[in-house]
Amino acid sequence: SFSLSTCLSPVLANPHLTQNHHSIMSNNNQAPTQPLSSSSHPLTSSQLSVNTKTPPKMDAENPPSSPSYSVLYNPTQLKTAYKIADIVTPSNKPGLGIKVAIIIAYTYPNLQNDCNRFCTQFGLPQLTSANFSKITLGTQRNSGWALEECLDVQMVHSIAPYATILVVEARSASLGDLNAAITAANNAGADIISMSYGAREFSSENTYGSVFTRANTCYVASSGDTAAVVEFPSCHPSVLSVGGTTLTLDVNGNRASETSWNGGGCGYSQYISKPQ
Repeated sequence: SFSLSTCLSPVLANPHLTQNHHSIMSNNNQAPTQPLSSSSHPLTSSQLSVNTKTPPKMDAENPPSSPSYSVLYNPTQLKTAYKIADIVTPSNKPGLGIKVAIIIAYTYPNLQNDCNRFCTQFGLPQLTSANFSKITLGTQRNSGWALEECLDVQMVHSIAPYATILVVEARSASLGDLNAAITAANNAGADIISMSYGAREFSSENTYGSVFTRANTCYVASSGDTAAVVEFPSCHPSVLSVGGTTLTLDVNGNRASETSWNGGGCGYSQYISKPQ
């Protein structure tokens, strides 16, 4: 199978930062009741480099701020850096036979057309009904989540262009609605389910983990954008937590260095025991 850490949105290669994430704030160890708000750091894409701060209110209406820098890696550089051809089978068709589900909030009607412009620019196969589909569970739109959604699809398709991509658009950014989207991905037979969002831990978080039960499915979540802070769902024992890295390439496109990002979430869960 292909490398999860290089094919899914929670960790992507930017020479400065590779974490992209949406955050929920919670109080008094209770389940968050407000929707997620945009909390994105510089994104890896030949077209996107956005640096935003967590809004003081979770209204999900704050647009991304101007880029702080624009050193970017394109799909070919990413595949070379992570030696994709050496770790996938067959090497000439990365992702073949794999269904990757991307869980996102709100709807983005122009997603396929916008991503196909990216495909044209970088010589990737077009997204068609044969390799791409959406399940839309609501009608509300949000520009911050649309940015995340487009990025996630672009990066999965860049690293695993022969995988089938299923985007499940939750009705809102609440954990309940996002879990309903995960259930839809489970029912659709996803092999990998990617979640670029999280909430600070709360005492009842384990009850939200009941969706991570489909056999032979790998659930992947970003570790968060706050240093040394544990977040759900990445802390759940059935979820692979993926943190950001700082990646530098040499003149031949090989990895010269790669280190953990010092702003990534990590630590021991307060409410979930260590798996045996």
